[in-house]
Amino acid sequence: MGIERTQSPEELQAEVDFSKCQMYEIIKAYQEGRTVEFESFSPYLADYNTKTGEIWEDKLTKTDTIGIAIAKMLKNKFPNAQMVSLYDEYNSEMPYATDIRGRPKPGPQIEFPEAVKLNFRNNIEQLLKNKGVIEGEGKEKGNYLFVSESSKIKDAEELVKRLEDVGKITRDGQAIYFINSEAENPDYRKIPLRTKNGRWLCEALDASSYLDPKNLEITHLVILPNVFKEEQDKVWEILRVLGIKPTNYHNIFFDENLPPDEVVNTIEEEIKNIEKKSASIGIQAAA
Repeated sequence: MGIERTQSPEELQAEVDFSKCQMYEIIKAYQEGRTVEFESFSPYLADYNTKTGEIWEDKLTKTDTIGIAIAKMLKNKFPNAQMVSLYDEYNSEMPYATDIRGRPKPGPQIEFPEAVKLNFRNNIEQLLKNKGVIEGEGKEKGNYLFVSESSKIKDAEELVKRLEDVGKITRDGQAIYFINSEAENPDYRKIPLRTKNGRWLCEALDASSYLDPKNLEITHLVILPNVFKEEQDKVWEILRVLGIKPTNYHNIFFDENLPPDEVVNTIEEEIKNIEKKSASIGIQAAA
């Protein structure tokens, strides 16, 4: 029997929101030796030096500062879990650059040169080593994994193909929409995946990461600032159709204006509380 966190309406408005995270399931999966992945640091190249791909350590965004601190705590707490960084060198506009109806604002997009993209990726790895998230000779695809948004374009195309095969896609010129009359949230019965100018949206790129059948068995924890709540809800609606189970996909959201220590301590305390409850149930069951 799982342990679910119950929250009052007031708690749901708190700065760190666990309402879409079953921490018990994550801890249980890890303790049973199953694969657990967590993502909390997913930087945007558009936030840093777009000409070179350099990341300025003394000018990290609030979100990235918190994300790195969370990653370090989780790596210490779950050393055998894999840290994932889905970094963005595809979008030159931020995901919250939307109109009053939440639609992406049309605007100029910068095509980043391949050398800049590569340098950005290398800067991410070096930054995580400098911050102590990746220790020693950490092994990618074992201890950590870097995935670029631009590398997901072919996967996004495959995602659309699979969804189209089950009647979940409609098109309008280059624009592509995910259609699902049985969506959990009726607001997301129609989700844009690609714009009319052919630009893939984060919902499609992020969801396409889960096409690999192995991902159906992995427990995923994705920790993001509050501005990503709607995007993650849309990703979840797509993942449901692909067969991802709710016990395998979890979100924690935070207010990026909070001090990093406060966010980290709140998440760590939640983990400790669930561990204590789990141990208590185990003792009672044994008795």
